Amino acid sequence: MGEQGPSSLWFAVAACVLVGGLCAALDGALRALGEARIRAAREDVGARAIAASYYMANPRRLHTRLLAGRVMCLACASGLSAYLGSQWAGIVGGVAVTGAVTILYGLIAESATRFASRRATGLALPLLAKLRVLELAFAPFAVPLVWVGGKIDRAFPPRPEDDPERVTEADVENLIEQGEEVGSITQDHAAMLRAVLDFHDMVAREIMVPRTQVVALDIHTDFDKAVARMSEEGHSRVPLFDGQIDNVVGVLVTKDLFRVATQAPGKGGERSLEALAR
Repeated sequence: MGEQGPSSLWFAVAACVLVGGLCAALDGALRALGEARIRAAREDVGARAIAASYYMANPRRLHTRLLAGRVMCLACASGLSAYLGSQWAGIVGGVAVTGAVTILYGLIAESATRFASRRATGLALPLLAKLRVLELAFAPFAVPLVWVGGKIDRAFPPRPEDDPERVTEADVENLIEQGEEVGSITQDHAAMLRAVLDFHDMVAREIMVPRTQVVALDIHTDFDKAVARMSEEGHSRVPLFDGQIDNVVGVLVTKDLFRVATQAPGKGGERSLEALAR
């Protein structure tokens, strides 16, 4: 019986370290995945959708419970370690064993968090589904933390610029630059993304084409003339009008026109703009 007691306590220490590591991993994975992607996952089916809906019901409460779990696991592991160490070598042994277990707990929690954060897409929601019972077990210990957090939120409401979900133009620009550096975003794509960022400074007048410069075809235009005109202009599509340019009746896609033009008569479809109008 004398050996069984310490063995069981060491097993409890290991269990506390493991559970604390799992709580840290789940917390890190959910934060890395982000509320936007979790919100989108609710449209899926199965366990992922259920876990996503559960998380979005109250994200802050869930993270507070995971924090309470990590604190409780560390406190239990430290307390048991101090007791076992003192049984082995008095106060010095208690301090030494507690320090060693605390460092081990930190290493495991940090490693689990890093790994889960880098595999957040595949780990976060499945891990939440599997650890939901464990998370609920820490709910009573999280009640004071939730209460204090609510009081602080009401006393100090977050400012818009401090919203963690808010992505600024500078953030996007930084991501584009990083993508160019590592090669995940080509120069052409980077230029296109930067052009999108510039849209908020534009007005419709700056990108409108004057009516007199609009390239359009009468829907009754001869097929061969239409091919020649589109070859000159180089547009991917143009509006089709009937009689007057204000009377737009459809759109002509250039690839449809050239597809029919390259086919033998009678095999590529009717050679008329009416038949190709969309």
